[in-house]
Amino acid sequence: VVCTNLFRDSLKKNGNSEYIFNIMKSAIPDSSKLILNADDLISSGLKNNFTKFFGIEKMPDDLKDSPNIVKDIVICPKCYSNLKYEYNRYNHIGKAFCPNCEFKSYPYDYSLSSYDNENCIINGKRYHLVSDSIFNIYNEIACVALLTELGIKSKDIQKSLKKINITDSRQKKYKIKDKDFICILAKGQNPVACSSVINYVASDDCKKDVILMLDDLEDNYKSSETISWLYDTDFEFLNKNNIRNIIVAGPRCYDMKVRLLLAGISDSKIIIMENQKDIVNFVNIDGIDKLYYLYDLVALNMARNIEKSIIRKFGE
Repeated sequence: VVCTNLFRDSLKKNGNSEYIFNIMKSAIPDSSKLILNADDLISSGLKNNFTKFFGIEKMPDDLKDSPNIVKDIVICPKCYSNLKYEYNRYNHIGKAFCPNCEFKSYPYDYSLSSYDNENCIINGKRYHLVSDSIFNIYNEIACVALLTELGIKSKDIQKSLKKINITDSRQKKYKIKDKDFICILAKGQNPVACSSVINYVASDDCKKDVILMLDDLEDNYKSSETISWLYDTDFEFLNKNNIRNIIVAGPRCYDMKVRLLLAGISDSKIIIMENQKDIVNFVNIDGIDKLYYLYDLVALNMARNIEKSIIRKFGE
């Protein structure tokens, strides 16, 4: 059994990570071999006598504390003191410890010690890096750990990883004239998943515009009152000088605008429209290096049509 992480999800789904943890803990047989993320204090609590842990060693850009609004575990489960971190990556993911008792993150059996845009080093062996987004790097370590535990040789894992790409529905990159047009799935109503993608986009220091189309598909037809997730999502990451415009489309665009304003983003940067099909009319690639397009999981068909419209507007 492999578990990469446990976070809160959409209120329409399971909401609380402890609820899912308790279901998993009661359902997994004691005889199962577990492969768990040591950098996630929630899922690593599933530990049994047949557990292997994976994680990422300290990196130069790691933090001492999470910059995110959401932290799904902040209290030591043994003595209820506030947890601290040797290093943190996002939300509650990182190497944590309790200052008042022995509780701390588990040591790694599978350790990623370094990575660049193309390769990573896991347990001293070099592997092709499928994606440089941090959550996908964790996915890759879990994959290497699983295949190794199944007895597959590292040279065969290395060959296979070279053939792997992120599926187009998750991330796709086009070239429009001399600009990069990058389309990324960002799960609306899921604040942790959405914040991870927003942080990935915001960490790119180039001059860019960002399109947000994050409404649930049902909002297109009969609306929804589920907007609390907007206030758990780290839109503050988008408050950067190198982001020229933020184009927001969908029935909840006004709620999204309020949230962006509360994140400190200038009103002059925010362009809103209720009809997603109007996005193409407001896209202008002059004066920027990249255009990022973030769309919701349940709006893939609409997202693809809008992608094609933008490409047609500026030529193949």
